[in-house]
Amino acid sequence: MRITNEDPFAVELDQWPRDVDLIISALHAAGSATADRRGGHRRRHRVIARLTLFCNSSSAPRQLYVRDMTEKHLGFLVADPVPLGYGGTVELVRPDQTIASISCVVHRCRECVPGWYEGALMFNRVQPDLKFPE
Repeated sequence: MRITNEDPFAVELDQWPRDVDLIISALHAAGSATADRRGGHRRRHRVIARLTLFCNSSSAPRQLYVRDMTEKHLGFLVADPVPLGYGGTVELVRPDQTIASISCVVHRCRECVPGWYEGALMFNRVQPDLKFPE
C-alpha cells in the first residue's frame, strides 16, 4: 500500500512539535561520539509511526516520532512512557514510501527531557525491505 496525501502517515516535518525536532537533533549530535549499541548501520528516518501493544490492543495506538532505524531496530521519541518488554505492532512508512506493519518488542524507553521519552523497538524478525535506497 502506498501513502497518499490524505493518509495520516504523510506528515511533514514542519508539522512535528518543535520539541521533537530539537530533541532528535540533540540526540544525534550527542550520540555521534559513542558506539552504536544497536549494531548495524543506523539511518535517519523521520516519520510518525503508530505503536499498538498486544496488552493494550483495545486502546488507541501510541504516536511515535521515529528518529532512525536499521533492519532490526527503530529509535523513537514519545510523549508518554512505553512499558519495557511488551510486544506489539508498529506501523510506519518505509523508505520506499509504502506502509509497513512490523511485530516488535519495546527494548528501551527512558525520559530524555521532561515530558519526552526516548526509546527503541526491536523487530521480531530482520526487515530487509527497510533498506534505504543508495
